Amino acid sequence: TTPFVLIALYCYLRSSRKLYDWLMCNRLFGKYLYNYVEHHAVPLQTKIVSLGVLWAALITSAVLVELLYVRIILACVGIVVSIHLLTLRTITPAQMKMPGSISAESSAPETE
Repeated sequence: TTPFVLIALYCYLRSSRKLYDWLMCNRLFGKYLYNYVEHHAVPLQTKIVSLGVLWAALITSAVLVELLYVRIILACVGIVVSIHLLTLRTITPAQMKMPGSISAESSAPETE
């Protein structure tokens, strides 16, 4: 789901500041997205879990699909995503930052 969340974040960034702020301040994954976007960093545990889930899913898919070219594509995707994850900075949980007030508009009281 991470690629879809990142794509959504990218689209929200370009289309709606309000939706972007909501995604970045989400209590479940906001701090991960914020640190990924702002600092190009993720915690070590996130890297390990992501690589494990990635390769488990790709290997399962490769076993279920009999077409050689699909297996090659899956391997290439796995290698490229693994390289990307491993080249990101590693951040400790204590260093992780949560965005405060991302925009003045989102924290300002509404006036009529």
